[in-house]
Amino acid sequence: MRDEMMCRPENLLLFYSALPETTELIDAAVDSILGEKLDWDYLFRAAEQFGETAGLAGLLRRHEGVADIIIGRLDRIACREKLATDSMLSLFDEVSLILSEGELDFIPLKGCDPRIAEGSRRLCNAMTDIDILVRLGDTGAVGMLLEERGFIYQGLLSGAHMNFFTDETEPRFIEIHWDLVNRYNPLHRALFSPDMDAVWERSAILNGVRLLSEEDLLAYLTAHAVKEYFNSPKWLSDIAWIAGNRLGLVDPEVMNSVSIEWGVSYALGIVAEALDNCLHNAYIEQLMAFGVIKPGAAGRYVARRVLCYDQLRSLRPVLYAAAAGSPLRTVHMLGGAVRRLFQKMSRERF
Repeated sequence: MRDEMMCRPENLLLFYSALPETTELIDAAVDSILGEKLDWDYLFRAAEQFGETAGLAGLLRRHEGVADIIIGRLDRIACREKLATDSMLSLFDEVSLILSEGELDFIPLKGCDPRIAEGSRRLCNAMTDIDILVRLGDTGAVGMLLEERGFIYQGLLSGAHMNFFTDETEPRFIEIHWDLVNRYNPLHRALFSPDMDAVWERSAILNGVRLLSEEDLLAYLTAHAVKEYFNSPKWLSDIAWIAGNRLGLVDPEVMNSVSIEWGVSYALGIVAEALDNCLHNAYIEQLMAFGVIKPGAAGRYVARRVLCYDQLRSLRPVLYAAAAGSPLRTVHMLGGAVRRLFQKMSRERF
């Protein structure tokens, strides 16, 4: 196992907990970490915060020397996580049936995508809301249909989706997206630029469900991980699972074109470097055929720190610059960051 990752051992455990499979290298690393003095209070808090208690319990159960009381505590929290996730997936089934009956096209995103739910998150898929993509021209019809079925409109909480919630004692939340990037945010708009018409054209129906193409799925998860500055183990573990299990389904020529369209060539390089560092897998070589650009000094700096969950917010400027990559894109990113700052100041003033 490489030692390039600059993070506390508890965070490395959290990332390993988010992976659906283990390896001899990971098991050896976990044994080594468990031999160190750990901050168990931090580990418990972070595992619950990130929805990784089920994965952490499973990981620790495979290794000797961990007290049953620790695993039991994690199991109790994991039961609550599973109930919440089951409830969210049930909500997705309900909403998808409503949209299907209304003959409205939709695409499940993130934890609702069966490839993610049954792949990278099959051991734990803690969810706090559901995300569904619809066509821009259908948003009005979708909103009316959901309100007719009793869902409460919460508002436009970003420039990419509208929000609804259930009329329950403990509401469940729905995000209806018409875009995969919040283009109202000039920083995000400067970094990522998917062609939504092309995204819909590339989508495919699998087992009766319309899904993002394999290429758009990889680009979307990468862009989203950067937008969220990798602040949860699941964002990197989702991509790790795709890199390890679904690259054979990705068309290199299409992926190269999609990477350029989205603007994720440099971001994918950061992800591949990070996965090489913490999993010792040569994903960077595999992904080079898909248009990935190896990261420079800033990208390597960030790649070594993407598991520093308690420090990532301060690393955002370096991450965004590294994800922009080229000098021209970096200038656009900096301009977007300045416009975003003025946008927020103006909103706070009024």
